[in-house]
Amino acid sequence: MINPALTLRPAPPLLLAAGLLFWGWQNDFLLYAIPMAILLESVQLVPRRLQISDREFNRIADISSLVFLLTIVYVFSEKAVHGIYTLLSLFPFLFYPLILSQVYSSTGRIRAAALFISLRKLRYIAGEEQAAYDLSLPYFLVCMISASAGNREPVLFFTGICFLVGWILWLLRPRRYPAGVWLFLLVLVFGTAYAGQAGIQNLQAMAESTFLEWFDRFMWRSRDPDRTTTAIGSIGKLKLSDRIMVRVKTEQPVNEPLLLREATYTNYSYGVWTNYDKSLLPIDPDLSGREWKINETGKPVESMTIGFHLDDKTAVIPVPQGITTLIAGGATQVEASPYGIVRMEKYEGWSRYTTRHVNGPVFDAAPDKSDLDLPDPYEKDLTMIARDLGLFNMEPAGVIRIVESWFAENFSYSLTQRHRYPRGRHLSKFLLEHRTGHCEFFATATALLLRAAGIPTRYVVGYSVQEYSPLEDQYIARASYAHSWTQAWVDGRWQVIDTTPAIWASLEEENRTLIEPLVDLWSWLTYRLSLRDIDEEDTGSRKIVYPVLIAVLIAVLLWRLLYQSGGNLNRRNKRVTDGTATRQGMDSALYPLLAKLEKRLSPRRTGETLYAWLERTGSHGEIEKIRPVLVLHYRYRFDPDGCNEHVRKSLRDEVNKILKST
Repeated sequence: MINPALTLRPAPPLLLAAGLLFWGWQNDFLLYAIPMAILLESVQLVPRRLQISDREFNRIADISSLVFLLTIVYVFSEKAVHGIYTLLSLFPFLFYPLILSQVYSSTGRIRAAALFISLRKLRYIAGEEQAAYDLSLPYFLVCMISASAGNREPVLFFTGICFLVGWILWLLRPRRYPAGVWLFLLVLVFGTAYAGQAGIQNLQAMAESTFLEWFDRFMWRSRDPDRTTTAIGSIGKLKLSDRIMVRVKTEQPVNEPLLLREATYTNYSYGVWTNYDKSLLPIDPDLSGREWKINETGKPVESMTIGFHLDDKTAVIPVPQGITTLIAGGATQVEASPYGIVRMEKYEGWSRYTTRHVNGPVFDAAPDKSDLDLPDPYEKDLTMIARDLGLFNMEPAGVIRIVESWFAENFSYSLTQRHRYPRGRHLSKFLLEHRTGHCEFFATATALLLRAAGIPTRYVVGYSVQEYSPLEDQYIARASYAHSWTQAWVDGRWQVIDTTPAIWASLEEENRTLIEPLVDLWSWLTYRLSLRDIDEEDTGSRKIVYPVLIAVLIAVLLWRLLYQSGGNLNRRNKRVTDGTATRQGMDSALYPLLAKLEKRLSPRRTGETLYAWLERTGSHGEIEKIRPVLVLHYRYRFDPDGCNEHVRKSLRDEVNKILKST
């Protein structure tokens, strides 16, 4: 007999259809949701039901579970972390066979054993047949959760949820209360919920910003030369910390942003850029062991000294894109890839190195077919945009001018992303609809759009150096100045293309805090003191820092010695007895008593305390007898203020009493 207390209440008519339609509308699955809803609600028009056995329910549930697991593996392997929204949006598909078999079955319920394999060997629980459940309400809840993965418009989504939930609550409301009172309370609850979720969103944004800043400050890891995950598809405000990541000393003032490259990538898929050629080959240094030739093509015309924090002994370092030579004292190995990535092996922490470079050219390997690849989800949209802009059958230089003008005139920069599209349509929505995003949107979209026009491109990440620090007399780049741009193959050479609006730097500056000057000062001091290359030249600032810090340390030590000692400096370590300096308390009257006890019990071990010695010898009676003496002895031995005649006399008297009684 089925226990009625363990069964779920069936959903009212048309509720499942409403839930499916709402889910389909939110996730662009409306063409699928309509027939699914009609098929579920048509059960009211079909008089006959199917005789589905428990074994058949088990098989349907097993197939649904297997498809669910395979979907998880596929989605996350293709889309990485961004696949969570795609997976959520697919839940109604994955569990639809189970709910469909239930509504058309003769029982209208599914036993627990079909849902939990562990219960299939147990036909009875507590003497009763296993309970069967109506899964219509849980399936409706699944539709609501999946609808949140689309979330086209927050206000419309919240309104739809309130309507559907209010529908259920209306059917389940207690009849003893007037309908007006019930509606008033329901509106009050929904209003409070709306205000609460808005507050939670703000709190989440603040918490994420703080956490990311802490993570960036304390858990920073060097650039992966093979893979980088963008924030394309993420929701909320992007906020990196103001931590100084790069310091640059140039020969000439920087009149335009200086781009320092860390890595270059060729293949894009669902927010992740990767490289086909992952080789990083070691380079032999010159005879001095300090200089590495990165590229023999160009003749260097400028040089700069770069300070960068290596979080590991081997790390990718930012360098100018036209680098020809790297000079680094103390480095044990330097590697370079065909994509211009430079990795250095040195000690962990802040390090300085000098680069020689050529302005303009980028000495990377020539393009191959991978530099023209377009991801399947975007190929159709990118081709359409390229056709509308007239990019086909045009010289590469003209194509680039049109693309740069198109982005400059029709797009805007924003650190906040409010749009989420679960099936990898982020770039299409960026290009065709909302047209606002951060540098990763612009660089990725530019690279793929130029590829659609037949121009090989690559995606580049690094830093945009444009802030001058009077304190350090050099240029600095903070974590918030991490940047992405594109390089395109034009007229037989790589050319830098940066379509991100120039306003992005000023927007980053608006996020600065009032204590930033103090943080920068501390960062500079840490940087100066952490440089330990023996062949680095000491600057005037470093020569000043060391004496100042040493003077401060000496002043602190003198203050502690002279003022915190309480005038007991001399009395603390010695006393004068018979004209000779002896350690305080060594003439204690307790020692003759201890010598007598050692002869009777056993000798004390080196470093063994008096209490531990007496405990080891099992002399508990002796402990109680000499406890008052030990208290006086320890006071006389270790307390500077206890070294007076009264203490010594009391100690001698107590010891004499014990000696007479033993």
